Amino acid sequence: MTGYRRIRRHDAAAVLGGFWRDQGAATAIEYALVASSIGAAIAATVYTLGDEVLTTYYTRISEAVASASPN
Repeated sequence: MTGYRRIRRHDAAAVLGGFWRDQGAATAIEYALVASSIGAAIAATVYTLGDEVLTTYYTRISEAVASASPN
């Protein structure tokens, strides 16, 4: 087989040890988890309060526009 290289146990251990000691990937995963948690919190807040806020502000804006129009 051309291009085939047999992986020895020592090589696999060295590769896995490198992944284990690499802190950059762990930091990136932590940041991704924090960002997704913040996004989930924002989505839950908008879902919970969205209709109430929309109705409140829509009512205020429509009343202000209606009172300001020269009809």
